Amino acid sequence: VKKRVRKEGIAENRDLLPEEEGILNLLEGSPLFIDTIIQETKLLPARINAILLDMEIKGLIGQGPGKIFYKKN
Repeated sequence: VKKRVRKEGIAENRDLLPEEEGILNLLEGSPLFIDTIIQETKLLPARINAILLDMEIKGLIGQGPGKIFYKKN
């Protein structure tokens, strides 16, 4: 069972997985290439792809050209 983290003010108070919270923290400063996200999180690329897709669907992040991800406000 995965623990969900409730984070006020992010994603309209939705429950966030710890991995999602970590990625949002990484994207706080500036957009990042997917390779950088993989290196910083130390998660498998397939897992990162799944998390990023889910976060895009939730409206938390966006994707620019070249697999650059950014945090949506």
